[in-house]
Amino acid sequence: MQLIENILGKKNNIKVLRHLIKHKNWQFNITELAKDIYINKGVLSRLIDDLEKENVIRVSKKGKIKLFSINKENLFIKTTIIPLFEKEDIFYYEILDKFVKKIKKNAISVIAYGSVVSKEIKLTSDIDILVIIDKKNKILEDKINKLKEEFLDNDLLLRVDLINIKELRKLYKIKEPFMVSLIKNHKTLYGKPLMEMVK
Repeated sequence: MQLIENILGKKNNIKVLRHLIKHKNWQFNITELAKDIYINKGVLSRLIDDLEKENVIRVSKKGKIKLFSINKENLFIKTTIIPLFEKEDIFYYEILDKFVKKIKKNAISVIAYGSVVSKEIKLTSDIDILVIIDKKNKILEDKINKLKEEFLDNDLLLRVDLINIKELRKLYKIKEPFMVSLIKNHKTLYGKPLMEMVK
């Protein structure tokens, strides 16, 4: 049985499926999808034909326009392929939620940044977290170190930086490169939004 190979065998197949699953109640035409996922229309057309033959997508026609969507009715797609892509999207935020719950009492804000936010994360990537505090807190530091060890036991490298809110504002005022990058690429996991804190 080669269901997985047939469905996910090519990188472009994965790009197509990821997008269709993210918009699983939508029907796309070739031009629209090619523009969204940056794949040549000719290449995409052949991929769609292959995926239709495998019963992975449903194709219908509206006049001369071919419309397609993920085949939500197929049991294997519904119970295996769709959940796989959906889990990919939320996996890191689910585990970070556990981290946040254990430290939020002592934090003003908890912010994720880097590859976990830009969606370029790999299994070898650090998970970058910034914890904003109002003063030095040894109990919080110990708690974070313990949590980092727990993550490491699961082969997940959690990198946590603690920063005082006054220092954060200072870095913002001098346009420190890290702050400039952080403002462009971050997600608030708990507490006050970043821009509210720096102004």
